[in-house]
This record gives sequence, structure tokens and C-alpha cells, in this order.
Amino acid sequence: MRELKEESRFEPISLEMIDYSYVFPVQEEMRKIYRNPVDYITEIVFLARIGNDKNPVPDPIEYDRWKWCDYQSAMKLLYRAGNKESLKRIRAFLP
Repeated sequence: MRELKEESRFEPISLEMIDYSYVFPVQEEMRKIYRNPVDYITEIVFLARIGNDKNPVPDPIEYDRWKWCDYQSAMKLLYRAGNKESLKRIRAFLP
């Protein structure tokens, strides 16, 4: 919940834990944003349901741009295997 609010300013209607997590190395240029040295990050996947009239307000430290995408477009843009697998698993929860 905290990460969602910090990185997008979204207030979810509901938040569901997905039975999936993954680990990835921290890029050198991102290390400066952490108080303590971090080599790897574990991401735990959640599905947040939000109102459909909102756009995120991305944290400018972590993001330089964003856009809404359909599933196929998002899969083409994602490059981390963990992100792609997360999206696949989340899609199974959607109508």
C-alpha cells in the first residue's frame, strides 16, 4: 500500500496479494536513493484495483515517463522477466 501511494499517489479500492515474487539486482545508478547499501530487491506482486478516472502521479526519482498500455503493448515494453511474469499472473485475475 505504501509503495503504491508513494510511487503513483493511487488510493486503491482493493488490494490483492498475488502468489508471486521475484528478485532482481539494483542498478548502480539507483543505489543512491537507498539509505543502506542494497544489492538486490525482492518484489512481491499485488493487484490494486483503482477507479478508472485516475492517472498516476509518478515519483520523479524513480520514473521519467509512463503511459497506459493494453496487455500486448505492455508485454513488449517490459524487459525484466519478473515484470513480464507478474503481468501474466495478474491478467488471470482480471475479467
